Amino acid sequence: MPIEDYLLYVVPSEVPYSAGVEGYKAQAVSARTYAISDMLSGRFAKYGFHVDDSTYSQVYNSQPTNNIVKNAVKETESLVMTYNGRIIDAKYYSTSCGFGASYDEVWQEKEQNTKPYLSFNNYTNKEIKDLTDDTTALTFFKDWTINAIDSSSPYFRWKYTLNYSNLINTINKNIYTIYKNNPKAFKKKWIFNIYTKATITQDGIGQIKDIYISKHSPSGLVKEMMLISENGTYKVEGTNIIKRLVTPSLEYQRSLKSKIEIQRLGGNSIKEFESIPSAFFSIDREFKSGNLSSITVYGGGYGHGVGMSQYGLIERSRIGENYKTILSTFYKDIQYTNLYDLKRFYNKCWGVDPAYFFTKNMCT
Repeated sequence: MPIEDYLLYVVPSEVPYSAGVEGYKAQAVSARTYAISDMLSGRFAKYGFHVDDSTYSQVYNSQPTNNIVKNAVKETESLVMTYNGRIIDAKYYSTSCGFGASYDEVWQEKEQNTKPYLSFNNYTNKEIKDLTDDTTALTFFKDWTINAIDSSSPYFRWKYTLNYSNLINTINKNIYTIYKNNPKAFKKKWIFNIYTKATITQDGIGQIKDIYISKHSPSGLVKEMMLISENGTYKVEGTNIIKRLVTPSLEYQRSLKSKIEIQRLGGNSIKEFESIPSAFFSIDREFKSGNLSSITVYGGGYGHGVGMSQYGLIERSRIGENYKTILSTFYKDIQYTNLYDLKRFYNKCWGVDPAYFFTKNMCT
């Protein structure tokens, strides 16, 4: 279908009516840019399509269109964001933790600083350099009074507690499966501060004596976690691996009489969750008589944290910012370009200049 028609059902599916005219415009430009970028990347080429209709790309047709959306798409028709003459990777997500992550914090490339327009940002009213230190990160995530551009989101702050029984069951039920698929992510302490390749059995790592986040990215993403058990000290590396490791499985949650719930800043608590909202979190431990008795995971945000916060978009629109000001908050040093005037496409799309498809009512 034509790209502009596609947007009529993406925009209302991605942001609610409360986004307003300028919020809808900002989402339209971002979604158009994202769709074209996805197409040019060839990410789904082997499957025979350009974009997926879910969060793998952008949600499509989960909500009907409306007149405000139609006007927003029409008034921004063919407009995309570019950086140095090339279309950008217009990533966006639901809610920040108060900091926006740079592209390189989440996705590792051979070259560093590959997408400078997706940069580290502080969206709060606090003068905090970064969240690399775990003490700073824990204090930050435990503070539910912080004001940020999207602190009205119920996901801006969240937490859940695992008592000791739930903790050891969660870790030991998850760790072997994760280890099998990612053995290099697990290391075991040998002597002093020297770690060697770990071997994890189906029984897990036994009784846990301590657990904490030992490394964060500047925006607060978990990067490294320490697990101290009766069988030794383990270092776990990798954002998604750590996130999965501390998330009790749905099957285990359903087996419990006393349910594990994610409490949020606003709205109802979340029960029977498959995943925690984000990987921006830290761990607060409680000890009794010198023994670990429970942990509380304090976190912030919803999604990967790179690019545009959609709750931030809504709040910026509510206070009267226009769509270009909103977008420039999240995408740095960008330009706005009409697709028909875009000269610098260096992508071989079926052996034809992609500009050909744009002038021929390019379809998705």
